[in-house]
Amino acid sequence: MSSDTEIGHQGYLKRGGIINEKDYHSALSRSSSTTEEIKKALKDLGPAGAELRNHIKQAENISKFAGIELHSTEKSIDPRVLLYSTLRGDVKLEKYQDKASGKSTSIYFNGVQDDNPKLKEKSERHHSEMTDARLFAEALRMLGDTNSLNKMKTAYHTNRPLGTCCPLCGQTQENEGCL
Repeated sequence: MSSDTEIGHQGYLKRGGIINEKDYHSALSRSSSTTEEIKKALKDLGPAGAELRNHIKQAENISKFAGIELHSTEKSIDPRVLLYSTLRGDVKLEKYQDKASGKSTSIYFNGVQDDNPKLKEKSERHHSEMTDARLFAEALRMLGDTNSLNKMKTAYHTNRPLGTCCPLCGQTQENEGCL
């Protein structure tokens, strides 16, 4: 899938990525589900199955708008969609206040089980707070799919109505770069 020569978390950061290394590796690992696991999850009529179907539909809509061709079949789901779904499924756990600095931050569940939430990696912002389009763009960046990422920038940033906010970078100016 990678159309970029730089691989791994360092390559992802050089391409402008913002997800920390622990979450990066965790999401990539969790998104590589087997076909049977995916089929089972899609058949689930409960909240987990509904969430996965919703994530797939969101990724399909984002891709369609940007002119990105997905390669999902009845037997498998495009890896970009699976990674987006994994990232979108990560949720915020709780607020944590550092006693020394008095600074508040959020602690997040990122697929790594840990009974002590204070030991979890802390960050000011987390990928669960990103827009759907921005998160799909991060999934593309993580997989090194720069061609699709460029299509997203064109569709969402370059071609947006003047004065509106870009869902990828949050900028309103026409001449500013995206992501």
